[in-house]
Amino acid sequence: MGAFTNRTALVTGGSKGIGYHIARHLAREGASIVLVARGAEELERAAMEISADCGVPTSYIVADLSTREGVSTLVDSVRSRDLTVDVLVNNAGFGIYDDYEKIDAEAETNMVGVNVTALTQLTREFVPGMVARRWGGVINISSILGYAGAPYMVAYGATKAYVLSFSYGLRAEVKPYGVRVTCVTPGSTETDFHSRSGRSSSAQPFSMSAEKVGELAVKGLISGKALVVPGIGNKTLAFSTRFLPRRAAAFISAKILKARAH
Repeated sequence: MGAFTNRTALVTGGSKGIGYHIARHLAREGASIVLVARGAEELERAAMEISADCGVPTSYIVADLSTREGVSTLVDSVRSRDLTVDVLVNNAGFGIYDDYEKIDAEAETNMVGVNVTALTQLTREFVPGMVARRWGGVINISSILGYAGAPYMVAYGATKAYVLSFSYGLRAEVKPYGVRVTCVTPGSTETDFHSRSGRSSSAQPFSMSAEKVGELAVKGLISGKALVVPGIGNKTLAFSTRFLPRRAAAFISAKILKARAH
């Protein structure tokens, strides 16, 4: 018996990267999996792989979470299938990396929609049921850039700071009802995040595999951890921001990130 046998996990951004590996590790613990992403072909492939490898029911829902319509599509589909979401993984998200004045306003709005609005709406939709059943789990994916200002990724860093704060507050409320909330703050991870954001994927410090981040995220949820910071280097960075003034941390980030932007 795994930790999530006879439970259902909904994983956004689950067709690849960290989300895919979180889904695999939840499946290995016995959970039935529902993957969510925009691309039907990638979702179908991922669902087939997880089902074949882990022997659990795995399905998927195609939805663009950057829009309210996409979130509604996901919620309506879950309801129509009469699914009980026992574990919610808010992994879907992306970043934009450039001089702030060059960033497209619509793209920035879409990013906030995925990273903040969709996460909040899905949590609002599914966590009350967990509280009522006195059992549940939430994994929210933040970022190491959520601890301080992130020049050249200004809005992205702010969205991840929201996720971190949101997770701590939610955890304090729902823990007495048997619902666990774990926030994961990875640093550079071997996914397509960098290419999508416009940031070079080469020579990133403290880089870690998506598979390892996924494993640590699920282990963190099982053990009831509030926060998972994958990797010693990232732990050091996260810990150091507690002692540095925010303006100093932002200045250091600017020096590091600017070198990779130009």
